[in-house]
Amino acid sequence: MARKADLQKEIDRLNEELTKRGEGRGKKSTFFILLNSNESTKNETEVESSREYMKAISKHLGENIDQVIQFKDGSHSFSKQHIQKVKTRFALEQSRGRRKKDGTYSEHGGQIHSHLLVTVDHKSNVQLDHEAMQDLLQPEFEKYYGHKGFVGHPKWIPENKAEDYMTKSREFQNGHTWKEI
Repeated sequence: MARKADLQKEIDRLNEELTKRGEGRGKKSTFFILLNSNESTKNETEVESSREYMKAISKHLGENIDQVIQFKDGSHSFSKQHIQKVKTRFALEQSRGRRKKDGTYSEHGGQIHSHLLVTVDHKSNVQLDHEAMQDLLQPEFEKYYGHKGFVGHPKWIPENKAEDYMTKSREFQNGHTWKEI
């Protein structure tokens, strides 16, 4: 029969090996996603309604994020054991639209789109499933806009890179405000 001290040494060795391999250790992954209405706006009323629609679609993704998180280990699931926290934030933006003959841009032209950051604190290997996101969001685009929208492939990025990307746009050149879901 093994002594208690020997068993504890073996447990410590195995825990150290798991830590070296990254298993059982908490991780944080941030994903960037672009959603686009694919619909140009023509006046202030369309801009405001498109913003509300895009906000609702972004919130729908945040509220159903458990449906799009995919685990590399098939035995893992969206549970406290594997997922500690998910934070979804978004910022809406209006593209410039087409340039007029005089070289200027319309105040109301362009498409409303949403930049989303999904931050997952986890103890598993996770990724966001693009196909599942499309299945989840296309009915919402069709409900609000009457046609399919664009759901970009989620990209894993360091969180500070998304901040840099957002501040380069003309709309957010003086900073931006993320809306948390």
